[in-house]
Formats: sequence, structure tokens, C-alpha cells
Amino acid sequence: MSKQLIAFHLIFLGLLFSCNGSGPSQSKAKIEISRSQLSVGVNDVAILYLIDKDRNEQTAVILDESNYSAELNFGNWEFAVILWEGSEKINSELKCGRVSKKFSTESDSISIKVSRENCDDSFFSPSSFRYNGEPKTLELGECGDLSTSPCSPTGGIQSFKVRFQSHPKTSTSLLSEIEKDEFVTSDCLLIGGSSLSLPFGGEDFNPPLEIEAYSDDSCTNSFGNYFFPNGVANFESQTDDFKIVSDSTNISIFFKSEAPAVGNLVGCLENEVITGFSGRSGAWIDKLGVSCQIYQNGYLSGSSQTRDVLGGVNGDPFSEDCPPGSAVASLTYWDNSPVTGKIQFICKSITDYSVTFPSSTFGNSGDSPSTLTCPNGEFLRSLDYSEWDNGYGSKYIALIGPSYICR
Repeated sequence: MSKQLIAFHLIFLGLLFSCNGSGPSQSKAKIEISRSQLSVGVNDVAILYLIDKDRNEQTAVILDESNYSAELNFGNWEFAVILWEGSEKINSELKCGRVSKKFSTESDSISIKVSRENCDDSFFSPSSFRYNGEPKTLELGECGDLSTSPCSPTGGIQSFKVRFQSHPKTSTSLLSEIEKDEFVTSDCLLIGGSSLSLPFGGEDFNPPLEIEAYSDDSCTNSFGNYFFPNGVANFESQTDDFKIVSDSTNISIFFKSEAPAVGNLVGCLENEVITGFSGRSGAWIDKLGVSCQIYQNGYLSGSSQTRDVLGGVNGDPFSEDCPPGSAVASLTYWDNSPVTGKIQFICKSITDYSVTFPSSTFGNSGDSPSTLTCPNGEFLRSLDYSEWDNGYGSKYIALIGPSYICR
């Protein structure tokens, strides 16, 4: 087994390739990557993308302090690097580089030159996303009505973070030896006040990107998450939650938002819907929380998140989620003032609203049922519930109110 090392010195990437076995009949090469072998600045952000062109599969490696080792199939590969140099994480100058290579020998090596000029390439961003030899600047804004231009900000989103992710794991992945749950996140940035140089993706390059929005100016109070699984350039130009606008020098993403909520409405984030409930119950509802999932462009995505758990420790635990591909369209609650006596909810299919899934009933008291029903095609996002303290140290769920939000 032979090895050859090419050092990474600021603009050179060093990868170590060797062959498993000693005969030419072997069909695997081995890749080893170590941060200690790479002269990347301690504050620099560097991501390596490995693209199997024969099998149309790609993954990403965040070049941090970890060591990576994986077997690669012989054949046609593309290796690409994006790098931000400096202490402002992802909010600094972008550099790019890539190389194509066919591996068919026992020993081989590659080097990738990374520079600002290399970002002017349709591989990293299509021509419509570039200006004057560089990717256009990305700017983020928010407004209450996406149909108006210019739109009027509501103040619902005030700050955000950008997160570059590796590709999700799959059971059939040929690159499964490389850790795929990695990500690198930018510093906290202000809506309307920060511009970014990013690779937007292209026909053969899919850099997964997530934007985390916050309702305060310090990236503390979460507002919603927006996913671009194949890069911004490979996404629809408008969804129910945001639209992408391009002018001569900038790419702008405008997020639909509402003014900060008032009252006791609790539940899911701006671009989520309720997909189930959990808590505790006995004679009535002792504790309640909602399961939330991203609902974007007519699809559910991401993993379920439990939010706004209120109430006490009495009663027995319960948890029930909608079947996959469905969300809560209505909730019935029974009055046992001053608390909620019991609840039941109806899930409906995202793709066929006529398909319904009634839940179990939780709690055992109350009369005068009331129902929160979403308009046709919409799903429950937030409702009005809070804690009630009986004055003796026990907490329960107060009677659910009539206010709610659907989307």
C-alpha cells in the first residue's frame, strides 16, 4: 500500500489516497483527511464535497479537528471545496475550488486550488446567481405579504443564522463511512443588515443549506427554520413561507412573517404545523405539549420537535402523533372549568385532505365540547392554552381558549 501526501497551505487542499490491496483488480480507493495535515486557519470554515459522478451521490465533510477515512469506488469523482477565511464565520470572503478525477490505479493523489476567482463557475452557482465574476450577495428580509413589492416588514424576524450541512444519511449510501450529521453555523446576523457570499448550488452541486430565523436581535427566540436541501439555486422561487428575488447584484430571500404574537397563543414556529400532542391526563388534562414539524411548499420535512410543554406532574403520560404525511386539522376540547377536561384531535393527509385520522381521547371529564377547525387544506399551528395552579402546588392545563392559528 503506497501513500502520497499533498499539504494544504492556505489555498491547497491535501488529500491522501491509497488503494486497498495490492492487485489492479481492486475497485476501491481509500481517502484519509486530517485537519492536522491541513494548514487551514483556526478561524477558517472549510467544507469538502465528495461527488460520485457515476452514481450521482454526494456528501460533505466539515474540515474541523476530526480525522476521516472512507473507501471510495474507482470511477469518476468530483471534489469541491468552499472556504471562508477569517474570524467572521461564513460572513467573510468566499473562496472555491474543485477538481475532477477518475480513479482507476493503485495509487493516486489530487490537489485543489482554492481562490475567490474560482467561485465564478457555474458549478458553484448558475450564471443568473453571479455578477461581475463573483456569486451575487445574499440578503435576507421579512414581510407580512409576499405578493407586494417592496414589502412592509412586520418585525417578526429580526436575526438569523446560516447553517451548511452535510448530506443526510441513507441506508444505501456508498459513502456511509464518512460522518454525515455534521454542520457548520454562521454567527448571529441581522435581518436587512447582513450580506453573505455563498455558493448557491448548480446542476451538479447540491450544498444543503438551512436558515434559522429568530424573533429577537440576538438569535435567542426561535421563529422558524427554512431548508434548502439542494442549495438555494435549486429551490422553487417562491413557497408559502418565502420567495427568492434576483436583481443585478443581489439574491434576496424574503420570509413571510407576522408581527410578534400577543396573548396566550402557544404552539409551533412560524413555518411549522402541529402533528401531535403529548402530556399527562387523568380526570382532566394535567400537562400538554405539541409536536411540530416543518410544513413548507406543501410538504412536511425534518424531524418532529416537542414545543410549549405546560402543566404539572399528576396523571398518566400520553403521547400520540399523526400518521406520517399528515397533520392536525382540528382539535376538540371539553370544558371542566377552570381546567380542560379532555381533548381529541383529527389528523388529515397533507396530499389528500379528505383522508382523516381521529386520535384517541385524553382526559375523562367535562361537557360542552368546542372544536378548533382549520379551513379546508390548512393545518393547526398554534392555540390558546396555559397553566392553572390550584393553589396547593399542583398545576393543570387551564381551559383552552377560542383563539388559534392555522396555515
